[in-house]
Amino acid sequence: MARSIVTAASIAAATRTRETPGDSSRPTPVADEYSDALLKLIPVEVIGVYLSIHAIAGASADNGIITHMAIFVIGALLTFFYLKVYLNVSNTLQVVISVGAFCVWALAINSSGPHALVPGTWSGIIVLVYTFVAPKIPINSKPSDENMN
Repeated sequence: MARSIVTAASIAAATRTRETPGDSSRPTPVADEYSDALLKLIPVEVIGVYLSIHAIAGASADNGIITHMAIFVIGALLTFFYLKVYLNVSNTLQVVISVGAFCVWALAINSSGPHALVPGTWSGIIVLVYTFVAPKIPINSKPSDENMN
């Protein structure tokens, strides 16, 4: 599954190649449903890396808020880099929403303890609202060859 979100608008705007009569070698592309868009927007791989780095840093007794903030910023930058470079997501709005999803999830993961930036109750509410709203944000992604195959 490609990471770029496929919308009805991107399917309609896709360049069509001429087919010979009776040739239907390409499957008809389908727009992503709510759950597919949600899975593509939450950068689970980077959240896993963030959890690992956070666990390693948490093993040290001498780290403080600066260390936690540095890990948070590194995670946000890794999310942007991972989506743009490794997964070739061309839609900037989708990348921004995914970086926001990383931030929301990272704040929720770190919502307890002495260096929590957002208390647990509020971080839980923010995760629920963001997760509910993010897939409904209209993303008019550009069609790409991988989406059409």
